[in-house]
Amino acid sequence: MEPGYDAVFFSDPGERSYFDFWRILVGNIFLFPSEVMARTLPQLARQEPAIKHAAIAMAAMARAIVPSVRKRTQKELYANGPHYEFALKHYVQAIKLVRISKPSSDNMLWAIVCCVLFVTFECLHGDRNAALSHVDHAYKMMENYFKHRSMVEGTRGTDSIRAVCDDAAWVFHGMTIQSWSHSVLHSKDPSKISWCCRGHKRKFAIEEMPPAFSDVNAARRWWRVVQHYTCHRCPIFTEMFAEGLSNESLVGSYIRPDLPPEHVEELQAVLPEFVGHVQRWLNGFQPIYDHAQAEKDVDLASFIDACNLRQQYLTLWTELISLSHQDVVVMRTLTPSFREMVHLSRIILEAQSNCGGCSEVFSMDNGPTWPLLQAACRCHDAKVRQDATELLGKYHRRDGIWDSRAFHGLAVRCAEMEMGNAVSGGLIEQWPMLKRHQARVSSNGDVICGGKVMRWSPDTRQWQEIDN
Repeated sequence: MEPGYDAVFFSDPGERSYFDFWRILVGNIFLFPSEVMARTLPQLARQEPAIKHAAIAMAAMARAIVPSVRKRTQKELYANGPHYEFALKHYVQAIKLVRISKPSSDNMLWAIVCCVLFVTFECLHGDRNAALSHVDHAYKMMENYFKHRSMVEGTRGTDSIRAVCDDAAWVFHGMTIQSWSHSVLHSKDPSKISWCCRGHKRKFAIEEMPPAFSDVNAARRWWRVVQHYTCHRCPIFTEMFAEGLSNESLVGSYIRPDLPPEHVEELQAVLPEFVGHVQRWLNGFQPIYDHAQAEKDVDLASFIDACNLRQQYLTLWTELISLSHQDVVVMRTLTPSFREMVHLSRIILEAQSNCGGCSEVFSMDNGPTWPLLQAACRCHDAKVRQDATELLGKYHRRDGIWDSRAFHGLAVRCAEMEMGNAVSGGLIEQWPMLKRHQARVSSNGDVICGGKVMRWSPDTRQWQEIDN
């Protein structure tokens, strides 16, 4: 960006420092799959002020949570310098500009880019429901945009526009597993092929997946296609629920009810297709993983990326092969997979650096937080569960809307319930009892599990049980 442009582009002296910080931040939080968007977005911000304000708001919000990513009250955020107030000011301005913009294909694209930044802002803010609402809104805009994509095909700048769309899709594909993990934003009509699953040349994008990948970045892009397709269309579910989402944010989506009796039979009928897609991806990824492992002393970053991908694969594969953890007999055979998930998590946690001055990690990638919770609450081996729980408690981080502190509280509560179930028969009887317990996250951040309500205490900086 030319120095002479600063006076026009930045109306406030503080804006430049936040925007410069944003440029550093996006490279540290794994928001985009490459450097393309980080290089392109400042130029887009020159055309659309809403993007500039959204980027500044995101950077200021990141500064407001330094030095850790722990949950904070609004009072604490205001007390941590001017950053929070500055963040809210530009966040409101960006939303206002998006809302008053005239309908057009260009304006819709800029709004989609803003949604990427809004989602990241709310993940930094710790407002899970607001982040999910932005994701849901972005999905509807993406569907509308891709219906009219021919309007921009063949024009100057098509390649850059396509790159922006692809990177935005990358972010929202990644958020699919996070919304799925909270049992929200599932499609009401699985027979409908939405933009996120639609292929360019074939019916589904997943059908276009090549048998081999050129590098870990290509494997990562295709993994998000596979992961998204599976979570979006396969009847696999978790026992974690997000409460308090507005009806407006759920138009075209739903919060699923409790599992019906016929759920297992339904899943068994479609399982071969989804397992087949996951296996095809693994066949293409395995040589890349083996090479990254052999060269880890030379290229540690690629090895960590490969470890994270394998961990995500194992998390989804165990979910599928065990019929959403319903098959107790199969679950007993999955201890090696859960043990490897914990091992890979340890490698990732020890290797990843902090985030923009924080002593802890914030990322927009699907990192080790969710896999560790699954291992801590699902594995039948007590040592694996204990190791996973300890890692959640030791390495504090947030991966999008996944919070290691909240998950550590859930893992501890799960261990308590397991001890209570230990007096109720053998393994076959105990685990279905534990499986029936659900975790619900309220709109104010309370975690309800096994009849107990846990709330984050800013005084003790711990999760504490409160009277229900």
